[in-house]
Amino acid sequence: MESHTQLKKKLSSQTQLKPKVHSLLNFVLSPDHVRRIGPQNTAEVEKLKLKNTEYLFGVMPVARLLLRSHLSVGIYNEHSELAGVLCLCCYPNIPALPPWDWEHWLAAKYEIIDMLPLTTLWIHYAVWDRRYTTLFLKPLLQWVYQTYEPLENVLMVCPPGIKRLDFIEEYATRQLPVGHLFVLKSQSLYITQKNDFVAHYVIRRAVEEDNDDLVAIIPEVVEETYGHYYISEILSNEESERQIIVAEHKGCAVGVLCLNEVVNYDLLNEEFELVPYNGLKKHNVADEVAKSAAGSATMLPTLEDSTEHLSAITLTEEVKEEEEKVEEDNISDDDFSLVNLSSSLILNFLYEEEDISEHMSPTGSATSIESHFSAVVLNEEYEDHLYNDRGADNIEEDRRLRRKESRQDNMLVPTFYGEPDAFAMEICTAIPEHENALYLLFEAAFECFPDRSYIVTSSPTESTVCYLTRHFARVVPRHNSVFNHELYVLHKNAVLGRLWARVAQVEDKEIISSLVRTLVKPSIIDDMFREAVDVPHGPLKGFTFMCEKQVIGCAIVSEESDHEYLQLYYNLDDWMNTGETKFGAVGHVEQFLVSPIFQRHIKFFLREVHRLSNFDDLMYRLKSFDFMYTHRSMPISNAINNMLPILPNAIPEYSKQITEEYHLPAALNKYHQPFGLYLSTNRITSMVRVEINYRLVVVGAGSTTISFLESLIFGTNPNYMVVFPNITVVSPHGIAYHKQPSPIREMVFVGDGHLDRRYMDSICLRTYVHVVTGVMTMIDRKEKFISLNDDTHLPYDYLFLMCGEQFQKPPIKKKEIVKKRVDFPQNVFIINTEADAGNAFNALKNLTANQKQGNMVVFGHYLEACCCLAALLEFGVPGNNLVYIDPSPDHIVKMDRHDHLTTYFNNSAVETAVLDEILYQGVTIYQDYNFVEWHLDSTRNFITSAKFESKYKFVEIELSALFIYHSKGVSARTFQAMARSGLVFNGRLVIDKNCQTNDQFIYGAGPLTMYSKKYHAEHLMHKYYNAQEIGYNLGTEIRKKLIPKEYWDPPARPPRFRKPVVQYCHFPGKLHYLHVSKPGPPVPLEVATIKSNYGRVLTSGDCKKLDQRGFFRLHLNQFQSIETITCLSKSPIPFRNLISLWGHHEVLLNHLFLRYDLNMIPDLYDYFNQPWAAALYHRNFPKVWEDVYEILVNGETVEGVKLIDEVRKRLEENEWKPLTKMQADEIEEICRDSHLIPVIEKKILSFLHKSYIYLPMYTHQLLLVRWILHQIKTSPLFVKTMYDVKKERQPTSIF
Repeated sequence: MESHTQLKKKLSSQTQLKPKVHSLLNFVLSPDHVRRIGPQNTAEVEKLKLKNTEYLFGVMPVARLLLRSHLSVGIYNEHSELAGVLCLCCYPNIPALPPWDWEHWLAAKYEIIDMLPLTTLWIHYAVWDRRYTTLFLKPLLQWVYQTYEPLENVLMVCPPGIKRLDFIEEYATRQLPVGHLFVLKSQSLYITQKNDFVAHYVIRRAVEEDNDDLVAIIPEVVEETYGHYYISEILSNEESERQIIVAEHKGCAVGVLCLNEVVNYDLLNEEFELVPYNGLKKHNVADEVAKSAAGSATMLPTLEDSTEHLSAITLTEEVKEEEEKVEEDNISDDDFSLVNLSSSLILNFLYEEEDISEHMSPTGSATSIESHFSAVVLNEEYEDHLYNDRGADNIEEDRRLRRKESRQDNMLVPTFYGEPDAFAMEICTAIPEHENALYLLFEAAFECFPDRSYIVTSSPTESTVCYLTRHFARVVPRHNSVFNHELYVLHKNAVLGRLWARVAQVEDKEIISSLVRTLVKPSIIDDMFREAVDVPHGPLKGFTFMCEKQVIGCAIVSEESDHEYLQLYYNLDDWMNTGETKFGAVGHVEQFLVSPIFQRHIKFFLREVHRLSNFDDLMYRLKSFDFMYTHRSMPISNAINNMLPILPNAIPEYSKQITEEYHLPAALNKYHQPFGLYLSTNRITSMVRVEINYRLVVVGAGSTTISFLESLIFGTNPNYMVVFPNITVVSPHGIAYHKQPSPIREMVFVGDGHLDRRYMDSICLRTYVHVVTGVMTMIDRKEKFISLNDDTHLPYDYLFLMCGEQFQKPPIKKKEIVKKRVDFPQNVFIINTEADAGNAFNALKNLTANQKQGNMVVFGHYLEACCCLAALLEFGVPGNNLVYIDPSPDHIVKMDRHDHLTTYFNNSAVETAVLDEILYQGVTIYQDYNFVEWHLDSTRNFITSAKFESKYKFVEIELSALFIYHSKGVSARTFQAMARSGLVFNGRLVIDKNCQTNDQFIYGAGPLTMYSKKYHAEHLMHKYYNAQEIGYNLGTEIRKKLIPKEYWDPPARPPRFRKPVVQYCHFPGKLHYLHVSKPGPPVPLEVATIKSNYGRVLTSGDCKKLDQRGFFRLHLNQFQSIETITCLSKSPIPFRNLISLWGHHEVLLNHLFLRYDLNMIPDLYDYFNQPWAAALYHRNFPKVWEDVYEILVNGETVEGVKLIDEVRKRLEENEWKPLTKMQADEIEEICRDSHLIPVIEKKILSFLHKSYIYLPMYTHQLLLVRWILHQIKTSPLFVKTMYDVKKERQPTSIF
C-alpha cells in the first residue's frame, strides 16, 4: 500500500492541468503566476501596447481601463515581467449598446439565450508580450474560472475585417450573427466555456475503497483523533446519520465532504443569532421570538458582521453585514455599533415604542458604568482590597455567582418549534489544486438531504483564510457567547438558485411593501420604492433582486448631486479618476437590502446595480445619527461591508486673503454634517473579500488605540478587501466623540491636532469595532480570556493593552483608612474621558440648581487644569468663584523637577501670560500648594472644604466642587490584572522592540509601556512620542502578521517615530494655545537654550500684548529645520496648517531666515497665511517631499556616481563637520549638471496639476492654457468685428 505522502504526490502529478510550452521558452506559464492588477500597474501594461490591440479594442488610456474594468488580471514570467493582460467587464465593449441591454442584443443578433449576467464576463482589453502570443490566455482564463466559480462563459467582441486572432483562436469558438456567413464582413463573438479550462469531476457517494484516498487528503488531526479507518467505519455503518460524498478526478478522490444530519439546534440557538435563519428550522406558527435581555456594561458584545435579515416573507432589521449592537446596559442612543445587532433588539419590533424602556432595563445593576468617573471604576478593586476585610476566596465566590447570574439573566433566546431544516458539514477538504471541486460538492450535498435547506459548519477563529468564506454566510454570535468557533451557514438557494436583477416593475411594489413592513419606519422605504417605479424619469431608480422568480431584495439609487464636495473632502483619488468623472456617472445608494442567506452574493447585486443604472461609481453615506436606532430614518444598507470605506481628507485652512483673491471651489464653503463615505465601483465589486477571524481585543480607547484601529482596518491593499470582523475595544466609557457634540465638554481636553469629532464621525469606527464599556479586572493567559467587571469573560486570540495613563484620585492618608467602604464624594471630579466631562457638568448643573454656588477648586499642574478653568468659565461659572491651585513638585507622586517643568508650558513667558489672563478673569491662584485633605459631609457624601499646604503655610478653602488633575499613572485595577497574570511590569508594562510582552499573544503600546531594560532605551518610551504614529505603526505590523502573504499590502517604508508631539487647547480669556515639538524626552527650555547646537529662534508678537497680536515662537535646529512651534493667541490658530510646517527647512519656507533678517516678516501668522505656503498644507505634500528625497538619495551624477556618495565624500574630507560654502556650491553645481533638477521639477508640477482645485494660486500648465484661452476670448485681436459679423465672414485672427 502506498504511503500518504506518495499518494499525495501521485494525485498532484495526475491532476495538474498541463499547460502548453513554447519550444523557445523554458518557463511554463500557469495559473499560479496570475495576479490581479490595477491602476498601479499602468506603466507595466503600457510597455506591452500593440497596434492590433488598438484596432481590436479601440483607443482608450490604459489607466482608465484598469480603473474601470470589473476585473483586470496579468500573468508574469520567471523574471517577474508582465507577459499578458486581460481586462474583463460585465457587458460588451460596444459603445452603441447600453450595458443593461446586452442580453436582448445577444438573443436577437446571435440567438444565444442561455447566458446570464451572473455567469458571463466580456473581454474589453487584452495585450501581451509577443513571445507569449499563444501562451498567455489559457492560464489567465483558468485562473478567472477557478476564482469565480459561478462564471460559465467569457466572451469577446471581434470587429469586422479580422480574419484570425492567434491569441484566442485555439481556446474559443467564433460565432457569427444569424444570417451572416463571411467573417471579414461582420462583427463576431469569441466564446470560451468553463469546461475547456477547468478539471472535470465525478461527484458520487464515497465507498469503502475510497478510505486510503480520503485519509490522504483529510487533515491529520482527524486521523489522530478518530483513527486511520474513521472513514471506512462510517461507510460500513449503514445506520449512521452521516453521509460522505467525494469529487473524483481521473480515478482518484480529490475532494470530500462528511455530512451529518444531527445538529445541536439548542446549543447553536443559545450561542448564535439564528433569527434571520428561523433557528435553522422550518417555519412553525408556534415559534416564539423571545426578547433577549439588553446588553449591559458587564456583558460581551455580539461578534459579527452578518447582514440585515430578509426572509422569504419579510425583511426584519435584525442583523446586518455591518451590524448594530447594544453596548451598554442602558442602551443609550449614543452607544450603538453597526458591527452587530443582538437579538435583544427584536423587541423594537415586538413592543410599542413606549414599552421599550421597560423591557430594556439594566440587569444586575441600578446604574450604568457610564455614570461613574473612570478614575473611580479603574481603582475600585484597589478600594475593595483596602476596605473589605473578607477573604479573597469569598470575593472570588461572589464574582463567580455574579457571572452565573449575569449569564442566566441574559439567556432569554427565541424558541423555534419547526422541523429540522439543516445538516452539519463535519469535514470539508480537497487537494489544493482541486479546491474548486468543493463548489460542486456543496451543490451535491443538498441531494443527500433533499428535505433540508441549510448546511452548517464551524471553524476556529484562529484558522487562516479558507474556502468556506467565499460561499458560506457567517452567523452572529450572541452578546454573551464564549463559543470559540465561527458558525457558517449555506442555504441551498444560494448555490442552486438562478440569481439575477432587473429594473423594478409595478408588480414589485406590493411585494416590497410586505418585505419591509417590519423594518424601522418602513413607509419611507416603501414610498421611495413606489416613487422609483411610478416616475420612470424621476430622480430615483429602483431595482429588484431575484432568485428564480422570487424577490429577495431591492435597491434604490439616485444621482449623486454633491460629488464635487465628496472629491474635495474624501480621499477618492486611489479608486476613481476624479478629474475625469463624467456628469451623471456618480450615483448615491439610498437603500440596499438583501436576504441574509444571499449575503455572499451582494457583490454581484452591486455589480448589477452599476450595470443597470449606468453609474460608474456608487456612494453611500453613513451619518452619525444612523448609529442611533431612534433617530435613523431608515435601515442601514447591508451592502456597506462589500463597499470600500473612504477616509476623509485634511483640507487646508485658507486665509481670508486666499479666499478673496483666488477662485476656490464652491464646495469648500459648504458645510455638511460629518458622515462616513462608502464607495463601490465595478472594480471593487470583483475584489475578493478576505476575512481574518482572529478575536482581537484592545483594552483602552485613546489616541493610540484609534490610530491602531485605523491602520488595521483601513489597509492599503488595492486588490483585496481584507476585513477583521472580530475586533473588540474595552473601555470604561467607550470610544471618544460618541456623544452628542458639546463645545464646552470638548474644551476640557488637550487635542493632538489629528483626532476630532468630525474626523471620528467620518471614519465610522463603530461600523467595524465592538465597544464594550467595562473595566478589565483579570487576564487568563492560559485560557486566553479577560474578565470584565469581575463577572464577564471576553475571549481573545490576541490582546492589545493600550490603557495609557489616567489622572488618579488623591492619596489617602493611613490615619483616614477605615473598615467601612465609602463612596467617592459626589462633588469631586476627576476627568479622563468625554463621559467624565459630561458627568461633571451635569453634576455641576444639579449642584448650582439646588444650593448657592460656592467656590470651585481646580487642582493640578497640567495643561488640562487650565483647560478646565476655561470650560468652567464658558459654562457660566463666575471667575470670582473659581480657585486654581498650582502644586509644587515636592509632593506629587512620580513627578520630579524635570517632569514638573516640561509637562506644563516649558516656557516661562507663555506660562506668565496664561496665569495673568486667568487672574484677569477673576480666578484666585495659589501657586506651589499641595493637597493635604478634605472634609467630608458623610450624610450627603459631599466635601465641604479642602486643605492645601505650601512650604510656609496652610490654606483651607470652602468649596462646592473640586476638580483634581493630580498625577497620571496606571490604574490600580489595570495593574493588578497585569501583575496577577504574570506579565512583566516594572513601573510600566515591559515590551520588546515589536511591542510584544512576555506573552506572544499580548501586545502593549502607548504611555502604559516601557521597553525592556536590555535595550537601554528609557529615552524611547512611548509616552515621549506621537501616540498616533505609535498606534499606526503597530497596526501596520499586526496587519502584516495576521494576513496571509498573498494578500499583503504593498510594501511600505519601515516604521520610524518621527512625527512631532502636538498640544492644542483653549485657555481662559479665549486664548488659543499650540505647541509642536520634536519627539523624545522633553528638555527644560532654560537648559536647551544654553547648548551650542540649539539653533535659532524667530518670534513675533508679545505675550504681554496678546490683545494686539498673537505670540508666535519658531525654533529651528542647527540644521535649519523647524523643531518647535509655540503659538498663543486670542484669535483662532490655523493649527493644522502650522503643524504641517514642522520639520521643513527654512529654504523651503520661502527663505525664512533671509526675509526675517531683512525685517520683512512683522507677523509670522500673516507670513504663513500667505498664498505661497498653501502647498505645504496639502495632504499629499509629505508624500511628494518623500519622493523628492528618494530621487536625491538614489540619483546619479553625469559620471554615474550617486549624489549621496559625493556628499558623503566631502563630509569625510571635512571630518564630518558642516560643508563649507565652496563644498556646498560644488554639490549644487553637480545637481544642476545632472538630470535630477528636471525630474524634481516634473514631480512638483505634477503634484500642483493634480491638486489644482486646492491650489489655484500656483501657475502650472493647466492654468496657463486656461489663461491663454481667456485672453483669446477677451483680446480685441481675436474678437469679431461688426463688419465681419454683417458680412457673415469667419472671425479674423493674426494667426
